[in-house]
Amino acid sequence: LDAACVLSLDHIENLLTQCKRMLQTIKMVIVPVRNKKVYPNNDGDRFVSLMEPFHESALAIHSVAESRYKSTKRIYESTTDYFGVRADVVKLKEEKARAAAAISSTNGKGGGGGGGGGMGGGGLAARAKPG
Repeated sequence: LDAACVLSLDHIENLLTQCKRMLQTIKMVIVPVRNKKVYPNNDGDRFVSLMEPFHESALAIHSVAESRYKSTKRIYESTTDYFGVRADVVKLKEEKARAAAAISSTNGKGGGGGGGGGMGGGGLAARAKPG
């Protein structure tokens, strides 16, 4: 469970893409070997007879995993849209909070105490405006 909490949708998407590339590579190896029936010194070679079923099975598993990923991504996006939490907005809010903390720490060093003027005055009026 702890490991699952660390995975992100981007990480899973990258893994699925890597898996798909590897499956394409396997296919690129299987096809020429299957088409050329006789290779020198390979009597009894079972590469194609073993790899073709593996490749088909792996493609089926990848297809299921990719479909589940797409479903999960759709659910995640609709949930974040419903609750109004988007990753880009969260990052923007975090950066804004860090900037505000940096400004307030800089203002605090000046010894003014941040009275009624400056950055802190009018905050309610600014928040009351729509938009």
